[in-house]
Formats: sequence, structure tokens, C-alpha cells
Amino acid sequence: MKKLFYLLFALPLFLGTSCSDDKEVPNASISASFSGVYVVPDDDVIYVLAGDPVVVESVTVESEDGEEVAIGPVTYIWNGFDIGTTPVSPFKYVISTDYLTKEFNLLSLRTNLLVVDHPIYTALVQYKVQVVPDEASLPDGATLLEGPGEVETETHIEK
Repeated sequence: MKKLFYLLFALPLFLGTSCSDDKEVPNASISASFSGVYVVPDDDVIYVLAGDPVVVESVTVESEDGEEVAIGPVTYIWNGFDIGTTPVSPFKYVISTDYLTKEFNLLSLRTNLLVVDHPIYTALVQYKVQVVPDEASLPDGATLLEGPGEVETETHIEK
């Protein structure tokens, strides 16, 4: 009976505490620069010729609200499977398309978002990648990104 009394007495102490941080998720965006791929204005798909590599030249982060932010190692995920991690900036990675069997693919980049006075967040950006057999199969208006060029997408951040 005495143990039950102590447990009931201690219960309000645990109900009043919270494990969550009151800070909101930072307003930041992560973007990747590509080369050797084709893009179409106002289209959210990256096009690549079969046999040509998808080259991610760099991955960067930008704070939208002035906080100091950085990213950790970047893990590359192709159609749900981890294919590699680059631990050092600029996080360059080359993805071969020689043996791809799917025409429509999803490239995800996952990293830790590091913000001063915040917990560590996980950030994810995703790109739709379509592999086409030749240049004639590209959509109208497709242009080659010969040098590094950013492709717009949304950044998803969570604790």
C-alpha cells in the first residue's frame, strides 16, 4: 500500500514534463546541382539518356529565416534503396544508368540538418528521374545541364 501511495504521489511529476523541444522546425531548403542531365522549364522531372550518368555536383543548404544551418553526410537513395553516402562537402555523387531497367525513378537525398540551438533534424529532398533511350525521346524544350545547375524541388524536414 505504501508503494502505491508513493507512485500516485510521483505521477504528477511525470505528467508535467515534456520530452519535446519547443523550437519549431527550421525554415531551410536543401538543393542539389546536377550536370549531364536534361531539364524542361516548369517541369519537375530530370531526364537522362540511357547509359549516361546522373551527376550530382553538389548539395547545399540555405536558411530562409537567417539561422545558421549546415548539413551532414548525404545519403543517396535510388527507388528506395541506399546506393551510397558522401560525407564531405560538396557531396558529389555519380549514378550510373547503364543497368537501369525502370524508365521512371525516384532519387532521394537524405541528410542531417544541423541548426544552432536546435536538435538534429532529418532532411529529405526527392527528384523524379526519367531515363529515355535517346535524344529524340526527350520532351520538347529539354535543355542539357552541361555544368552544375540546380533543379527545384521541396525539402521535407522532421525531427
